[in-house]
Amino acid sequence: MRKRYHKIFAKGGLAMLFINGVCGFVSDGTRTFREAAMGQFHHESEAIQQLREEMLSATSVTSDAQNLRRDRLMVGRDVRASFNKIVAEHGKAAD
Repeated sequence: MRKRYHKIFAKGGLAMLFINGVCGFVSDGTRTFREAAMGQFHHESEAIQQLREEMLSATSVTSDAQNLRRDRLMVGRDVRASFNKIVAEHGKAAD
């Protein structure tokens, strides 16, 4: 009987995992409520800020055209390489 309780409440046991999850949930809720009470409603992570800057940054038409041309060439290379690989595999199978 003692071993069963030891497994349940041991580090990494089911009850401890549940208790840690509940504690994490409560601490996140408390932190969020405290920030909201202080008036900090629009907190963004660094990753979101970087994405926003990248999406809203002004790019020139020439750089967009160059990027589009480069992407088209790279897709063409990938298609040719895949096609050549398929032809080579089927050519060997026919022999």
